[in-house]
Amino acid sequence: PRTIQLMGDMMEEYRWWQNDFFKPVRRMKPFLKILHKLRLLPLFAKLFEWDLTRNLRSEVNIYTYRTADYMLSSAQDYRRGFGGDQHHIWQATLGRRAVCFTTHPGSLSDRDSPGYWVGSGTLPRVGQYKNVAIVIYRIRTAPAFFPIRRLDFTHAWLPRSEFDEVVERNGWIFARKGRGYLALWSMRPYRWREEGEDKGCEVIAEGRENIWICELGSKDECGSFESFVERISKAEVEVKGLSVRYESPSQGSLIFGWDGPFRRNGEEVELKGYPRYDNPYGYVPYPANEVRVECGGEWLYLNYERLERRASGYLSSG
Repeated sequence: PRTIQLMGDMMEEYRWWQNDFFKPVRRMKPFLKILHKLRLLPLFAKLFEWDLTRNLRSEVNIYTYRTADYMLSSAQDYRRGFGGDQHHIWQATLGRRAVCFTTHPGSLSDRDSPGYWVGSGTLPRVGQYKNVAIVIYRIRTAPAFFPIRRLDFTHAWLPRSEFDEVVERNGWIFARKGRGYLALWSMRPYRWREEGEDKGCEVIAEGRENIWICELGSKDECGSFESFVERISKAEVEVKGLSVRYESPSQGSLIFGWDGPFRRNGEEVELKGYPRYDNPYGYVPYPANEVRVECGGEWLYLNYERLERRASGYLSSG
């Protein structure tokens, strides 16, 4: 809404209507030109903000939990229900190719953006605490400006051939890579794709609304893979609408929904207001005027107000 009127000026002044980059909006050129002339583009942008801002890269609170055997990372509660573009909202990583993530496809082809695997037609709401992520989808059905195909399913990328073991039990899919373990659950019934390019890699769950749960573990944390499978497959999962209570064997009672806070054992988990950096190498508040990180006796210091960069010997010479 704050920039679209100027955007209309640029489209006219520099003949951007002829640029292929803006081909998706060319079909609405007469309508948009009228709104531009009447200075109604900001109102139009406000009404369709969820769709028009697909390319926006706004503030995001990124949470990453890593051990020697796995990593789980997500964009916490990021623009839920908005149209997505090339955003990658969450991923579990147990190896270079042994990964898992979900999307709502924006197209049947990855030649488009968002595509079948690249980005999202509608962004989910994600809440993560350490090794557990809950991912909730509510697919938009309202009229849209961009010609995004409305596909009424969500899907997970989980390549069976990249894991050492894959087991299915009580609605869960379990996978092991080395000493790392993964569990994936879908509220909707799921099916594996057993044909085509994504055979044995794609897990499809039909429906406009869905909840996915992913929990990671390891041999050090859980003992054997069979023990991991046994404990999680017996864990209680209660769904009411688009809210879920999951009794995680590792983290206790987790409650999360499309609305409301994320709670662990009754206490709220913060999903926003994160510092710029918070990790073993340094703590930097947000917004950050200066940054200092240290590792193995080496350090780097940045001051944005004074345009200053200082570093330890190795970094300075390197």
